[in-house]
Amino acid sequence: MATFKISVQKHQQRKTDGKYPVSIRLYWQKKIAYIKTEFYVSINQINQKKGAFEVKDTYILSILLDRIANFEHIKTQININQYTASKLARYYEYCTVQRNTDIDFLVFGLNYCAQRCKSSKSYTRIRTSLRNLHDFTGGRLPISELTSKKLIEFENYLKTERTIIRQNQKFMPVKTHRKPCSIHCIADYMSDIRTVFNAALYEYNDEDTGDIKIKHYPFKKYKIPTVPETKKRNITPAQIRDIDKLATTTIRTSIARDVFLLSFLLVGMNTADLYNLKKENYKNGRLTYERQKTRGKRKDNAKISIKVEPEAEAIFHKYFTAKNSDNLFDFCHRYSTFQNFVKSVNLGLKTIAQTLKIDETLSTYYARHSWATIARNDCNISKSDIAESLNHSTNTITDIYIKKDWKTIDKSNRRVIDFVFREKSVKNNRSNLQKNV
Repeated sequence: MATFKISVQKHQQRKTDGKYPVSIRLYWQKKIAYIKTEFYVSINQINQKKGAFEVKDTYILSILLDRIANFEHIKTQININQYTASKLARYYEYCTVQRNTDIDFLVFGLNYCAQRCKSSKSYTRIRTSLRNLHDFTGGRLPISELTSKKLIEFENYLKTERTIIRQNQKFMPVKTHRKPCSIHCIADYMSDIRTVFNAALYEYNDEDTGDIKIKHYPFKKYKIPTVPETKKRNITPAQIRDIDKLATTTIRTSIARDVFLLSFLLVGMNTADLYNLKKENYKNGRLTYERQKTRGKRKDNAKISIKVEPEAEAIFHKYFTAKNSDNLFDFCHRYSTFQNFVKSVNLGLKTIAQTLKIDETLSTYYARHSWATIARNDCNISKSDIAESLNHSTNTITDIYIKKDWKTIDKSNRRVIDFVFREKSVKNNRSNLQKNV
């Protein structure tokens, strides 16, 4: 009896990116052969518990289990006894190619994520969009069936309450209830699907030779929903002072308070940058780094330098790592991933908001938004100086002629801090005077 099993082997690791090819192991007539697939997985997608070395990515598993079910059906349609294990594996590979003559959009999207996404954030986001599309279709989605009508149906599906069934890591079906998606969420999902569709056009269509495998473009007729203006995520100077003075009762809320204040005092620094800062980024009382969100999209790699003001120093040194670590802060040792770090901090901020009766869904974003709002509305700092302080690219011809100088950012930040923390600023000035005397 021919049997199938999803397989990944340690010795087949690619040197180029460290990933492992996924195959389907065929056992037939006491011989083993392997059916190649188009999937590659990283070490994070492999279960290594109790000596195992198996694929644990449930999305890939669901696609390959569907393929194995098709193999089982094919097995009943042929005289299997005429094949050796090796020839049977090649026959199944041929059947897979024939079945996938019409490109499977979901499989292509998964491979696109693995090969093209430069950041883990974009990889996770696009995979989430594809998972929701997979929930909607229930399996394969030939790209020829991804029409404007199908996109409208998918959008309507996302707007409803729904129960989805996915397999867990033990291949058991698990039901999950989902609320209707917001218009922002739907727009994000559709934008991701458009990104993958455009990548498929680039991959399979050759305009120069006239070899056009994908002949339609659903986004010509289907329009992604227009997102209303984002709610301003800022709190008042008084509320920021309340957060600073709050006596926390748990480690989570203590870290959440410190991270929020540290971000605010460092001109709204993103949590991704706080988490990934290295010791080499901190020299002579300044943090010089490249902003992760935009460093691959700008010629200057989104480089910025921020002076660490006295108000930030106490928090700054509280989270220094040990000498044998390259990281500046110990957040990377407290939390296994950046995602876990942000999740924990935001949960802590939610508790802080409830304690201080701040009627906002407080998150790390509020530090950056609040800094910008206070700078403009309370300190009368120009929008151009705020844009420079927040490391937003202007991309004007004038920028070519101007040498980078961080004094504008230093002055702007000092004005914001003085406005919010008047008492703390006066005390710091007095202590500095005493030191000089």
